[in-house]
Amino acid sequence: MRDAWATWDVTSQTWVLGEVFDYAFCADCEADATIVGRPLDDLPEAASCA
Repeated sequence: MRDAWATWDVTSQTWVLGEVFDYAFCADCEADATIVGRPLDDLPEAASCA
């Protein structure tokens, strides 16, 4: 999980990304984590519902 916050843009009347923090946190093991980017082509196929 990565932490960030949004802020309301009065001009555009939309939420915009305000800040992305440099650390990551794993909610499963409750510890700091490292994010590794992978292209979508490297991901296994999702199982389909029958």
